[in-house]
Amino acid sequence: MKKFFIQIHKITGSVMSLLFLFWCMSGIVLCFKGFPHASVQRRLENLEFFSDDDFIDIQCLSESSSEKVELEKYQQKAIYRNYKGRKTQVITDAHTLQKVSYFSKANAIEEAERFVNANVVRVDSISKLDSWLPWGYYRPLLPFFKCYLDDDKHSAVYVSSKTGTVIQYTTRYARWMARLGAIPHMMYFYQIKQNGKLWQNVILVLGLIGILVSVSGIIAAFFRLKKNTSGKIIGITVYKKWSYKWHHILGLFIGLFFLTFLVSGIFYANDIPGWISAKPEGKSPQKAWNQTIKQDSVMQPQQIWKLLPEKSGLRKIAWGTAMGVPVIEAYYNNYKKPIVYVTNNDTLIPFSINQKDIEAYALQTLKNKQVSVELQDKYDNYYKAYGMYYHPLPVYKICLNNRFNSSLYIDPQSGKAVEYFNNNKKARRILTRGLHKLDFSIFKNYSWLRITILIIICLGGLVVSYTGVLLSWKWLKRLVKSGRRNINCK
Repeated sequence: MKKFFIQIHKITGSVMSLLFLFWCMSGIVLCFKGFPHASVQRRLENLEFFSDDDFIDIQCLSESSSEKVELEKYQQKAIYRNYKGRKTQVITDAHTLQKVSYFSKANAIEEAERFVNANVVRVDSISKLDSWLPWGYYRPLLPFFKCYLDDDKHSAVYVSSKTGTVIQYTTRYARWMARLGAIPHMMYFYQIKQNGKLWQNVILVLGLIGILVSVSGIIAAFFRLKKNTSGKIIGITVYKKWSYKWHHILGLFIGLFFLTFLVSGIFYANDIPGWISAKPEGKSPQKAWNQTIKQDSVMQPQQIWKLLPEKSGLRKIAWGTAMGVPVIEAYYNNYKKPIVYVTNNDTLIPFSINQKDIEAYALQTLKNKQVSVELQDKYDNYYKAYGMYYHPLPVYKICLNNRFNSSLYIDPQSGKAVEYFNNNKKARRILTRGLHKLDFSIFKNYSWLRITILIIICLGGLVVSYTGVLLSWKWLKRLVKSGRRNINCK
């Protein structure tokens, strides 16, 4: 058994040690800088302000829609954006009601220069996904115009010819950080990432081999503990050479963290298996809560503009649904917090809900008579602020008290369900963000401590991986020499 595990560790370690080295290096970079993106807030700020003149000859969309419809000003002209999927949009000129299916290179240049406040010096037409837009769900927005600007940051802006909007923004610094961090660590090579299933399988195979390296290494490390003649452990390692010694000592401890990182990486790319936590069947409570209704009669844009109490700084108007009633959302300077109005005949009434409203709508929508509602003003173990996702406070927390332990978090400002957890999602959060990023409640007020611990683990992993590369090279050289001797003897 001892020889078996040592041999398995040698073979798999030789295959994975260099990759472990890159993962540790890139993990340190990721502690400070992630993959670049064009923020939603900045894209909102890039929109032009509405004025009285924009509503003189504006028309209302003739067809009714159950999807969210937005009105914004695009290069001195009002347009409707009707969202039909994750990225697909149907765009209509708000003055002529003619469909707009293509935006030109000149449109892209103007958008890019407004976004960065610099001059475009070169434009490339991109007909396929690349390193900075590797996700397959961006295909409906192809082709892109990639605009290079002459600012100090060496910015590059991607504009879709289908929507005319900025969909990616990078700088030279962000690109280099991604090359050293996010891309190698998360395998964001566009040749792989654009095929979601292929990317999942690559992560799964590499992760399983990595788990085999870690498990066999931990077991082999116990076999190599220093013992006396009676078998009692009297030291950590039997090795004296630097590479062997520190690979053994640090590997004994870092191997446990490698194991948790690899398991969480697999679960990050792939779903949680049913034997850990089964997913509830049917429509999720969050989708049921946020369902849109078909609006056959929509308040005219001129009327909305006339009734809005605050017109200065208005960037976007959106028609949507909040808790089963049609609403108007007015966006000014914060994409997370539009001012929401309920349309009532010829008036706009500020949207307002209380706990009784939440309870009544929950009983009506969620088909569950065991709900309990409470106002929550602090983040908990699962509902947290992170990344680009909006997690406001306070929120109403709805506990469905079902066999899935489902919880919904409702934003009192908009009436939208902003987050949803059940047993499966809770397990996924612990097994991904928890294990991989140490994102536990204990570090809620000590983010610096969490980052410090991650960096220390990665530094230890660098030593283990580097010594692993050296030992693998020596072992492979010995194998080659042994093979040559055997050939010569024959």
